[in-house]
Amino acid sequence: SGSYHVISAEGSVEVGDNFTLADSVISTHLNGESVTAQLIKREAGGQLRIRYKGTALECRVLPSEAAELLDIMPVKVPIDTSRTILSPMPGVVKAVSVSVGDK
Repeated sequence: SGSYHVISAEGSVEVGDNFTLADSVISTHLNGESVTAQLIKREAGGQLRIRYKGTALECRVLPSEAAELLDIMPVKVPIDTSRTILSPMPGVVKAVSVSVGDK
């Protein structure tokens, strides 16, 4: 089997390619050392949450072509909902029956 070369701000590591992201427990090799980690969460954008030695780690898995373009991708700005009434149940507010001074 092959391996992946993972690069981060802290350095780089060689990860053995003997698992899939469908596995809930990953047993592989990092720089030749055997490690086991738990895959807690997977999201569509490549975001993963992995638990290793009791620590939950957030990471992202992308093809190298996509990773190269990551720096030039625009940041999605959250929508300002400060002036919006949010409800846990869907629907439309048709009327609010109050008058000035009501408590």
